[in-house]
Amino acid sequence: MTALRQAVPTHPAARPRDGDAVYALRNVSKAFGRGAIRALDHVDLTLERGTFSSIIGPSGCGKSTLLKIMAGLTPPSSGSVMLEGRPVTGPRRDIGMMFQQATLFPWRTTIENILLPIAIRDGTSAAKAKEPAARALLDLVGLKGLQKSIPTSSRAAWRSVRRSAGCW
Repeated sequence: MTALRQAVPTHPAARPRDGDAVYALRNVSKAFGRGAIRALDHVDLTLERGTFSSIIGPSGCGKSTLLKIMAGLTPPSSGSVMLEGRPVTGPRRDIGMMFQQATLFPWRTTIENILLPIAIRDGTSAAKAKEPAARALLDLVGLKGLQKSIPTSSRAAWRSVRRSAGCW
């Protein structure tokens, strides 16, 4: 796995300053199978405000594992992850992640699939309150009127729904 970083031209006030790390990973490792498989081994990474970074590597090298750790979706076996000076110890509202393979529940309607993360996190009342925003999201991706439809894998448009559902 290779981390590439390139400075993106920004307004002078947004340029990195010493200690202006957005993300700081220190000695992060991840092992699976009681330590038999080392997905990540002693990763140190600092992502600074105003920079653009990419994680590039072959299939199976730990890119997704690293991103899941950074998002708080899976804990590291060792090491620490800090986001703007605060530890990432679990899922957080200020971190979103779009998965490589999004999945819809075929027994739920489109709108129910989109609102599911909110219902799980905050309850059904909160999900109901977000329904207008979810409808607007469907409009945005060209799926207006499909709120009550049941997803099918044969329709290319459902890829948009899968991606939309991961954006909460």
